[in-house]
Amino acid sequence: LLLLLLSSSNGSKIIMTSTETPRFLPVDDETAAAVMMYERLNSADVTSSDHNAAILDKIRSNDPTFTDLFISSAHDGQVGSVCTTDFIVHDGDVLECLGYFIGRNTTLLHVCIATDLSEVGDRDALLRGINGSRCVEVFELYDHLGLDVGLLTDFIRMNRKLKSLTLGGNDIKDDDSGGGIADLAIALVNQPSLESLTLQNSDLNIIGCMSLCSQACSSNVPIAPNLKHLDLSLNSIDDAALEVLATSLSLGTGLKSLDLSQNPSIGAAGLRSLATLLQSENCRLEDLHLNDMHIGDDGAEALATALSGNTTLRRLHISPSDAGISASGWSSFWKLLVSDASS
Repeated sequence: LLLLLLSSSNGSKIIMTSTETPRFLPVDDETAAAVMMYERLNSADVTSSDHNAAILDKIRSNDPTFTDLFISSAHDGQVGSVCTTDFIVHDGDVLECLGYFIGRNTTLLHVCIATDLSEVGDRDALLRGINGSRCVEVFELYDHLGLDVGLLTDFIRMNRKLKSLTLGGNDIKDDDSGGGIADLAIALVNQPSLESLTLQNSDLNIIGCMSLCSQACSSNVPIAPNLKHLDLSLNSIDDAALEVLATSLSLGTGLKSLDLSQNPSIGAAGLRSLATLLQSENCRLEDLHLNDMHIGDDGAEALATALSGNTTLRRLHISPSDAGISASGWSSFWKLLVSDASS
């Protein structure tokens, strides 16, 4: 058997034999040996199918017609035809290689990782590679347990083309070891192009909200300089967490849409704290989503009070069947509308 062993300056290695699928060890440097190692690979040797090899070739060659990439796992039980942009991960797909070439690609605009890949490959190696991308405008990552955001902070902070970031359904770790919400906050506050941020269903609570807002509040700047759309639905945000968020969001001048739907722990006190944002001279909010939440009459009155004097909001989204608001509560909004109409 032919054995090829290439070493980088920090000891990272790739081991290949002529009859085996390459086995990769982490490569974090840009030495000539490391670059050569990847560039000489045959795509068919690091993928599980001709279909995936063809996709990898398009990524490697910076094919200008290949701008959208959707990555998912064969364990998801996908049936039917496979789209030409779908990379379905099976045994035999080396995710480190896929990440490396995504990170060096210059034509991809949209990358979506639709499911947790930890059961079928080295998910973290894939993310480490993607961390080098500076061309992707829309990035979506779903359902990754124990997500280490630190693997993507360079991508988030330094990619000046990034417009939309979705981290949905991810259990983002947030402990003393780093890689959590606090690292994400540091990256976001230095990201001038981001317009849309989705942290839906990420178990975001008071600690997470404080971490998310810490950089903004300590520097008296917005969470992200040009953020227009923020989706924090399906989390564990309560009144105290919303108060922290409202204070931080009031520092920005561009936020137009805020989604707090399905945060059942938000009550009247939390809605009342929205006045910090809604009555701020910086407020540009046009859409506020509070769907599938029990607001109650006290919450309706608190929200109406918070909206008093606001001139930017155009749409307030509430689910009547779940809101628990009586005629008395709805009258608070009616009085607000009459007051605004006469002023």
